[in-house]
Amino acid sequence: MSTQAETRAHRVTWRPWSPAQVLVAALGGFLTILAVLVLVRGGVGDWTAPRTAVWGFRHTPLMAAIEIGLGLLILSAAANAMAAKTTLTAIGVFMAVFGIITLIEPAAFARVLGVNRQMGLLYTGFGVGGYLLGTASPVIR
Repeated sequence: MSTQAETRAHRVTWRPWSPAQVLVAALGGFLTILAVLVLVRGGVGDWTAPRTAVWGFRHTPLMAAIEIGLGLLILSAAANAMAAKTTLTAIGVFMAVFGIITLIEPAAFARVLGVNRQMGLLYTGFGVGGYLLGTASPVIR
């Protein structure tokens, strides 16, 4: 009695991934945690006051609410490689523009959002870095 070994071929497929997914998770998590700490420390009595500083970054509750939304939006893109790259690139442009405006004309957002020079530097750095890393980050299949 002869027995033939039965072989089956299984194809293992991996979902494409990108280092941009790690970057959007870190950026979204940082912004969300920063904003939540601002709201916990400063409260939400008035949306444009008080100005609360966390890690040297000054905010009003309105800016913290905007950052929570932005952070969660960025975090939601971490599950998909192309979404992460697209989000990092697109949001990076908006963050850089906001940061540059804050650096050039600090009074433009200071009263309503409570931002300071450190926030301008943070947003400019994250924005330019996000844009460059989003465009340069490969999708690995």
